[in-house]
Amino acid sequence: MRQLDNYELENNNYTCMVKHNDKVVFTSKEKGVKPLLDYINEEYDYTNITVIDKIIGKGAMCLAIKCKATKVITPIISQKALDTANMYNVDVHYKEIVPEIINRTGTGPCPIENAVSSINNIEEAYSVIINTLQELSNK
Repeated sequence: MRQLDNYELENNNYTCMVKHNDKVVFTSKEKGVKPLLDYINEEYDYTNITVIDKIIGKGAMCLAIKCKATKVITPIISQKALDTANMYNVDVHYKEIVPEIINRTGTGPCPIENAVSSINNIEEAYSVIINTLQELSNK
């Protein structure tokens, strides 16, 4: 664990930022995994990026890896997200590890983290995340 400084997120009310060579290349104020999906959809071609996000569950970690992140900075990370980061050699800076990410209503696990909990292939996880979001939007 490394000491974390997420002042950039807090000072700008961002939920997610992406940096390449210490230069901010993407920001978002959206919640959940939407910012990283937006980053993927913009088709940026950076490698070795740093993702700074308010909360990183396993789904967000899989998306960060798909975005070619080599470093993730977050105040809160789930154990499964940290395990995934270690599997893919992502340098993680965080304040707190939690057993799992809780949904927005506080009534159970995050549906995205839950959907990818046993998946370690990044492309498969990406596909499951897209399908899960589609199912959730149809409810």
